[in-house]
Amino acid sequence: MSKVSRGMSKARGVCLSIGMVSALIVLGTAQAEEGEPREGHFSAPDVEAFSATSASTAIPGFYQTSEYMIGRVAVGVILPESDGTIDAELNTWSADQRQRVLAEVRAGLEWWSRQAPQANLTFVIDDHTTDPIATGYEPIRHPQYEEGLWIGDVMSRLGYAGGSYWTRVRTYVNDLRERYDTDWAFAIFVVNSAGDTDAAFADRYFAYAYIGGPFLVMTYNNAGYGIDNMDAVAAHETGHVFRALDQYASANIVCTAKSGYLGVETQNSQRAGCASNLPSIMRGGIYPYTANAIDPHARGQIGWRDSDGDGLFDPVDTTPTFSVDPVTRSDDGWNYAGRVSDAPYPSTWRPPATINTVWVEYSVDGGGWLPAEPADGRFDSPDEAFALQLRFAVSGNHRVELRAHTRFGSVSSPAGFVAVVPDPIDGGLDTWLEPPPAGLPGVTSATSLAGMASSYLDDGSPAVAIDRVEYRIDGSEWQIAQPQDGAFDGPEEGFVIPLGLQGGAHQIEARAIDATGKVEQNFAALQVSTGYQAYIPAVQK
Repeated sequence: MSKVSRGMSKARGVCLSIGMVSALIVLGTAQAEEGEPREGHFSAPDVEAFSATSASTAIPGFYQTSEYMIGRVAVGVILPESDGTIDAELNTWSADQRQRVLAEVRAGLEWWSRQAPQANLTFVIDDHTTDPIATGYEPIRHPQYEEGLWIGDVMSRLGYAGGSYWTRVRTYVNDLRERYDTDWAFAIFVVNSAGDTDAAFADRYFAYAYIGGPFLVMTYNNAGYGIDNMDAVAAHETGHVFRALDQYASANIVCTAKSGYLGVETQNSQRAGCASNLPSIMRGGIYPYTANAIDPHARGQIGWRDSDGDGLFDPVDTTPTFSVDPVTRSDDGWNYAGRVSDAPYPSTWRPPATINTVWVEYSVDGGGWLPAEPADGRFDSPDEAFALQLRFAVSGNHRVELRAHTRFGSVSSPAGFVAVVPDPIDGGLDTWLEPPPAGLPGVTSATSLAGMASSYLDDGSPAVAIDRVEYRIDGSEWQIAQPQDGAFDGPEEGFVIPLGLQGGAHQIEARAIDATGKVEQNFAALQVSTGYQAYIPAVQK
């Protein structure tokens, strides 16, 4: 995907402390009273393009690491550890502190997983709490805006030394996405604030995240929240990573502010005139966390909107389409091939992105569905070529259906074909009876049988038109079946046999006669038993 730089400046449309003393915020810029702890969200430096529209080009790219909160997410949990080489060392991570951080972060992430099972949300943690990452800086001594000093240093120690600290973190989370086979990834930096009087950075920030990632930052004690409530803080900040905006009053977010892949407004903001006033994790505080509260607008901003009520969230509620090559025949059988593609759910707010993958299956003559073969050996993308080779041991018209599934449960309409296998006894003249639909006459009130007749020849010579199809029941006199399209005039014809059967087992037979007067000798036969949920294909003569 081509990408156009939007620059690396950091826009500070921020929010303040979660559930703490309110502050004056003007035009989206935090103007806190002196000494007030601050929580915030920022706009991340972003490089992206809005031109990708097809499935093959809409796999989330380098800058699309947390578009919507659905699927698998890799999370790097990183504890910086000052080594005293640049700043004076203030504190050292203890084993108990490290364990508490991991437990609280895990709980905050799992909180999201419980809120919407249909999101299939799984978090995989890349744990760096056991061995904190050394840095020459003591992060808690610096203001938030100097984060690049210690984050850049930490990422270099992790082996990511190229480019800005933003590029280093993005490279790291993309590596996590690849390593753990996840859809999304982001990093969590937790700074040791033990020994710091306010448990906040020098400019009073104690927790903040970037809208859309690729990381969030917390201090160990999170100002007035303390380590025991880090899970609530982590859950709130994770909402920002997946593009949810703040809603508490001091954030001053206007009701019409849009965010997320679906471009949903912030109509639960605590500003006057908004559409709703509901408890929500994006309002901050402890209560929404303990009450499992997320308002519909925040849910929409992280992608949790189900417009048609089918149980699938909109960003993954898409239906794949087929492009099937002309069917060919070889000595090895009938060959089916093509491509199935699942275009991304349209977004006017974000670049197109899909995490859906597709797979193809087939059915023969109404039987069970079986997997087709992916052309590259694995169905693992939203755009896949497939192949299928079938051999038919029995002559007649065999119905082959193909359909595609997405990873999250959508199913395409079937693509249907008829494979005509000439009868070697009758030189291509062949008849095929279909089982009664949805059961048997007398049980489901079915009043007819359907079938197909054909006169295709295997040697490539011109086919002769079908003149008529005849049928008989239990060895009685032959009668003329009804043409399905109103006339018997082609080399392949559907037909209908009316039924008026008494209870018990009955033998239905059908034969075709072509325009030259040739009568099929190896005709079709089907045994049905009225009053039972079964049918028995009879052995052909």
